[in-house]
Amino acid sequence: MDEFTYQFSPLGNNRASIVRTDHQKDNKIAFEATVSDQQILARAGRQVPPIIADLMDIGGAVIIADRFTPRRQYQGIINVALPVRNPHIFESEHVQCALGSVLHHYTNDQWNFSFQSNDGSTRIAEQQHRFFARTEDEANVDVALFSGGVDALAGLTHQLLAKPDTFFSLISIGTGNPRIHNLQTSLAEDLYRSEYGDRIQHIMVDTPRRKNRQIKRLNSDYRARAFAFLVIGSAFSLLEEQDTLYVYENGIGAINLPFRASEEGLDHSRNVHPLSLH
Repeated sequence: MDEFTYQFSPLGNNRASIVRTDHQKDNKIAFEATVSDQQILARAGRQVPPIIADLMDIGGAVIIADRFTPRRQYQGIINVALPVRNPHIFESEHVQCALGSVLHHYTNDQWNFSFQSNDGSTRIAEQQHRFFARTEDEANVDVALFSGGVDALAGLTHQLLAKPDTFFSLISIGTGNPRIHNLQTSLAEDLYRSEYGDRIQHIMVDTPRRKNRQIKRLNSDYRARAFAFLVIGSAFSLLEEQDTLYVYENGIGAINLPFRASEEGLDHSRNVHPLSLH
């Protein structure tokens, strides 16, 4: 059984160092990555508390480990060692069991997490205190994932018309694809210029980017990406003091029908599988 371990340094403002160990080949590769969540502060005007920053770091670490672990037809082991601000929470048996279970559902791999205490490294979004209110009624806000696709746009349009007094926080998770990134930002700018522009804010949280070409992206399936997006989106909902995250999806996706008769098991996307959402 293949086994990989990812040892992270704290994901602060500077580049984080990551060491990937391939236990089968007994070799190590060191590389660096960055996390960019400044737009949370710049657009939402909110200081990111430690527990929210931890959730975003976990989402980012899962994306990195998923990208750089070779995809196989059989189960592998992925170990993640990550410094967090609240290790006493994430080291609990309940959280460890939940993380392992949900990621096995998404990827069929065995995931193990080890959380150490962060040495005090923080990002800009954690350091600046809030200094203005966004709207008069800050409790009336919907938080939604915004991919830039037609499903997301149609869902948002429906909600804008159905809820004329609601403010919408749209959270986009950056990708390595410039076309998708540009689509998300250009569509958001068009929405700002529309008659609904004063009821919308668009936040882009970039997923970690590697800074060393020595390590190659080995997995094009990105089976854990949807999990990471939901975690980061849920973290932003908590930041907005909401208990709901909206994921706009069409009916075929929502009931998780296969696109081809040949799809089975993990060949079939589990992004909005009912168990995934649960």
